[in-house]
Amino acid sequence: MNSKHYAILSAVLVSLVCCSLTADAARRRGKFGAGARRHNEHSQIEDLPFDDGDISYGLAYEYYDGPRIWQLGVNYAPGPGTNDIDYVLTPQLNLMMKDNAWLGGLGILGSLVEPEEGDGEWTDVYYQFMMGLELPIGGLNVKAFVYYPFDDWGELEEFDTDDLDYGAWVIFDF
Repeated sequence: MNSKHYAILSAVLVSLVCCSLTADAARRRGKFGAGARRHNEHSQIEDLPFDDGDISYGLAYEYYDGPRIWQLGVNYAPGPGTNDIDYVLTPQLNLMMKDNAWLGGLGILGSLVEPEEGDGEWTDVYYQFMMGLELPIGGLNVKAFVYYPFDDWGELEEFDTDDLDYGAWVIFDF
């Protein structure tokens, strides 16, 4: 990831924090969560080493601001693919909107691909659309998502359902 990508990611983070600080404090609260994501081999993002069925595990902090949910998380995929990759670490920042049980949003991600031998490399920044369903169960919220990762806004018309990832999260209220 070059300095241009860090500058963009920093600007997004600062914007998100500023927007969140202006909201009504009574409607704000934070939650932590853990989840898993089933990856597919992506036709658009060649830097990602995932094969169909690879699994990553994640931790996230969610900040609820009315109908907006800011999610800062990281996923860890041990030994994905068949190409001598030791692990993939993917920090991400997502903004979701909630309407009753339905969730939808957009995220920005970057992945550190660490080979079994040699130095790891960051992918270019990429994005994801996400749609999901949230079900409260006691003090927990269970979320199921469909993700569409992409790296080029100009190629969205090349949408392919084979590129969809699926995930589930358990979110803990505090």
